[in-house]
Amino acid sequence: MESQAGMQADKELLEQGTPVKTIEEDEDNTFIARLKSELNLTVKKRFDKNHTIKDIVSKLYDLQKEDMKNNLINEAANLSPGEFTMAISAVRDQKMEKKERKENSKEYKVNRIQKKRNRNTNERKHLVREGKTYGSQMEFDQQQDPELTTEIPLPFNLDGTECKVFFDLETTGLGRNSDIIQIAAKSYSNSFNRYVIPRVDIQIEASKITGITYSHGTNKMYVRGQIVEPVSLHKALLDFIHF
Repeated sequence: MESQAGMQADKELLEQGTPVKTIEEDEDNTFIARLKSELNLTVKKRFDKNHTIKDIVSKLYDLQKEDMKNNLINEAANLSPGEFTMAISAVRDQKMEKKERKENSKEYKVNRIQKKRNRNTNERKHLVREGKTYGSQMEFDQQQDPELTTEIPLPFNLDGTECKVFFDLETTGLGRNSDIIQIAAKSYSNSFNRYVIPRVDIQIEASKITGITYSHGTNKMYVRGQIVEPVSLHKALLDFIHF
């Protein structure tokens, strides 16, 4: 209805010779399009005061609702919607970037691998010292009495009359499956030394340190080029006990 009434009013003004240059109306552009198509009239559009105020109020209301939503989210997260939050976020971002750079560095990765190796080594040490504490179908083992436990021995009381014996072992390598190739001991003025026939080959690194080599084909052992007489491990241990 407003568009039709406006068209009729503009026609009457043009018939009377009154020029039409500017029109005040709302945001609807249908009326301007009809003026251009039906009357071949080009005019400027200007919002009236009432529609302008309503438009501004509507946009301010929408902005207020969006701002209130942001505040509600911040309050739910216990965050202030101001510069304080932005400052804390910047500090945390810097910490995260610093941590990420550190984790991507070569030194950090090498240190992490070394710590993992040390941790695995310590776990193996504890396992060796503790012994077998569990196994598959242990309850069906007829050779082991579940009620039989090993008592922890009492600590020794040293009174000064004991004999002190210092001994050292040489092995085929540094692994857990290495064999003993030499037993040496010293107690005051008495000395003990036995070379042992190994069941496995002596590693090159171990030979460089101990100077001991052994040939399984000829059953001969050399210590820095000098031939020595090795014995079995059983005999070497018995001799050490007698010593």
